[in-house]
Amino acid sequence: MKALSGRILIEIIQNKNETESGLTVINTKERPMKAKVLSCGDDIVEGKFTVKKPCQDGDIIYIKERGVQSFSGDEANEASRGGIGFIYFKHVVGIDRENTVDAVFDNVIVDVTYEKKIGSIYIPESSQKTLTDFKCIVVSVGPDVKDDVKIGDEIIIDRGEGFIIKKDNRNLLSISPNRRLAVIS
Repeated sequence: MKALSGRILIEIIQNKNETESGLTVINTKERPMKAKVLSCGDDIVEGKFTVKKPCQDGDIIYIKERGVQSFSGDEANEASRGGIGFIYFKHVVGIDRENTVDAVFDNVIVDVTYEKKIGSIYIPESSQKTLTDFKCIVVSVGPDVKDDVKIGDEIIIDRGEGFIIKKDNRNLLSISPNRRLAVIS
């Protein structure tokens, strides 16, 4: 079976609020899912733009559950129980790699580090998670990201919707461009 342009045929690997790898979602009701790519369709043209395929056959990807379509028409419910379904390119959040997670499209993956102190004042751990902005280190940049941010940059992001991926004892966060507030370095 081959996926059509702009679509990805997947097999769901994990689907829980807190997966084996620690993938969770903040500020949203949808649950993240980990899937294996069975077939990735070709690039698709949308208006004046070409959307390049974000992954290859055999890749392990992180996806938004909301976009999963099953073959029975029961959408995410059947596919989320470990079945086979398909998604559109836009529902891919990141690609799992051996030591990290690759960003897709115009997203970036950052290593989240909560500010433990501001100036000489220490912030208690209980308060760190309620901060509205926090510093992160960019670990992966999607292919469509402009030159405003690169790997290794320290940035401040808005604590908003996004996927937290716990990998190798690190908290990685996939964020869209509108969540990046400033580049520090």
